[in-house]
Amino acid sequence: MKGMISAIQRFSIQDGPGIRTTIFFKGCLLKCFWCSNPETQLSYPQLSFRDDKCFGSKCCICIFSCKREAIKRERDRLFIFTERCSLCGECIKKCPESNLKIVGEEWSIDDLIKEILKDRIFYKKSGGGITLSGGEPLLQNKFVSQFVRECKRYSIHTIVDTCFAVDWEKIEELLEWVDLFYIDLKQLDNKLHIRFTGKSNKSILRNLERMSKKNFLNKVVIRIPFIPGVNSDEITHKKIINYIKKLNSKLTIHLLPYHNLGRKKYRLLGIKKNEKLFRLPTQKEINKVIKLYGKSGFNISVIK
Repeated sequence: MKGMISAIQRFSIQDGPGIRTTIFFKGCLLKCFWCSNPETQLSYPQLSFRDDKCFGSKCCICIFSCKREAIKRERDRLFIFTERCSLCGECIKKCPESNLKIVGEEWSIDDLIKEILKDRIFYKKSGGGITLSGGEPLLQNKFVSQFVRECKRYSIHTIVDTCFAVDWEKIEELLEWVDLFYIDLKQLDNKLHIRFTGKSNKSILRNLERMSKKNFLNKVVIRIPFIPGVNSDEITHKKIINYIKKLNSKLTIHLLPYHNLGRKKYRLLGIKKNEKLFRLPTQKEINKVIKLYGKSGFNISVIK
């Protein structure tokens, strides 16, 4: 059994307690407008191209190496036509500046365990572990299930960072083995949720309520992306507060202010994105919503 992974990030300090290794799985159910990891949205490998470092018309070696004519030159710039690309890797071999690479690689459970064990000493000393992120790791639930069981053999702390919009059966088989679930709660208004993510929030809320009924909320941290124009208003957060209180008033909350650090990735993948769609939240806006949750008795942290 193999998992499709886009990246392995070592020495992460924002993805859970202690020093962690974050494993990014490819494939996601949602298509959030503000996504900072677009390379994880599709479930298969993609060609990434750094056109800002490319010689363009002065080189063109990659154009001549591509038998499927997936690379074209227009106005002294090169463009990748991903629908023609077979990921043969010939252009990658020929590029003198290493501007091309394939994002997405299959890993076996044994190889992945060997990789994370390299940093086992840091997990032990810092109270860290591994975080499975993406994309949506639970789309590869069979692989994830076996992998976290192997992690338990080595007493490695595990977190699954998920949108929670999967079938309950995929969650249930992990309840005994995963230490924490980081669950995104973006918007309670279903119409707005569909508008900004492409999918209903009904399965997410239903799964949270099942976690409550089965007394597994002690393994849950709610993560709220904070995006002006999507869910930054006071009314939205009062609704979220009331909803979470009904589940469990002692839940830990993480607020994730919107950032645009992932905007360059869209260009690397040849994806057009309206960078003016969202603005960065102000510190005043962030402080205001923190006070709302604090007054309601929640332990809330800002994760940047």
